[in-house]
Amino acid sequence: MGVVDCRTVETIESQLHFKNGVLEKCVAGENRETIFRDFKGAWAVGTSKPSVVRAVSFLKTSSGASEILGPGRMADRDFTIRPLKIQESLEEKLSFVKWVADILEAEGVKSEIIFADGVTTESFTNTTGESPVLTQTIPQTKLIFNAIATEGDRMETALEVVAGLGGWEVVETLTEETIRETARLAKNLLNAPAPKGGLQPVVIDPHFAGVLAHEAFGHAAEADHVVAGASVLTGKIGQQVASPGVSILDDPTIKGGFGNYGFDRDGVVARKNTVVNEGVLKTLLHNRHSAGQMKSESTGNCRGRVGQIRMSNTFFAPGDLKLEELLEDLKNGYLLIGSRGGTTSPATGFFNFTAKYGMEVVNGEARGLVRGVALLGSTLETLLKVSAISRDFQLFPGTCGKGSEWARVSVGGPYLKTEAVVGGSPSG
Repeated sequence: MGVVDCRTVETIESQLHFKNGVLEKCVAGENRETIFRDFKGAWAVGTSKPSVVRAVSFLKTSSGASEILGPGRMADRDFTIRPLKIQESLEEKLSFVKWVADILEAEGVKSEIIFADGVTTESFTNTTGESPVLTQTIPQTKLIFNAIATEGDRMETALEVVAGLGGWEVVETLTEETIRETARLAKNLLNAPAPKGGLQPVVIDPHFAGVLAHEAFGHAAEADHVVAGASVLTGKIGQQVASPGVSILDDPTIKGGFGNYGFDRDGVVARKNTVVNEGVLKTLLHNRHSAGQMKSESTGNCRGRVGQIRMSNTFFAPGDLKLEELLEDLKNGYLLIGSRGGTTSPATGFFNFTAKYGMEVVNGEARGLVRGVALLGSTLETLLKVSAISRDFQLFPGTCGKGSEWARVSVGGPYLKTEAVVGGSPSG
């Protein structure tokens, strides 16, 4: 038959979309697909019995040389996350979202809110005898709310995400004060000044640091980008790519990680990978396909629908300093908090990220808010300029797009002190 492995993915999910307290969309559905890969590296997908038959027939006729898959420690047991609380009542979900919307309205801001929950069950087996039939079941619950403040023709937003692998217990930890603080931040940013632009020392918080680890560095460490010649890390295994003391990890087993799983879509067991250790690049992130191409070993990062390499929970390791120690010798600079996303190129290493907000730092003291704070620079230059790392550590849930696919991830780390170009109004 020629099939190396077979996996099925079943997803049950629902979503509620609110705008200014009014339900605009309610979606619920189920999806099932079966994905095959043959010995020649060809993939085929079926979403119904007839299409599954066609997929297998296609693989029987595929041509080409047999693919050499790299080694990987295959999983030998199932993986299940059990929610502590299951909320099946649509009325309770609607009531919860309406509670959030009402608080935001009381604070005088507009709102956009998405509540989503679901369960994904994956099964994996292969014909090589490397792995038994495996199953993993992962529930997730997520609430995203955006507070929108306006004044004349000005608008500022503040986004908050509460998400985790589990059930109702994930979102019921949300407090009224957190909702109100999010609304107040959006309002306060309306009258905040823009930062002074130019090359400056900065301290970035755990969320912004995590985005730097994931977006700017992590995508360049995905081996398929290296194979394609589209990574700034090509040929740099064993070389210094960050200052001593900087370590970057990708770990789908860390407690509380939104990107956790038990095994990847190659059937390789999930494991912690130290990508950078004390500033030195130790490994790339591999699936079995790239491991075979580069004569390496799978790191358990095959997460895409048809084998794409994807990160899981990507973060900087903490140091041993207090935040105050990072700020104390900063005469003039900025403290960057949170992330609004941005752009990056794995091939060139250039990035441009915007913080949720910033604070001006003068003589070691963080002062009033600044809005629209962007950080621009070269990934490797910025990492080589890291001069201090705090003992703090936080993870933040998110989703990562690659091609046309999305994956659950977390980003995070400690506070980092470095230097890069701050985008804002001209200085002087």
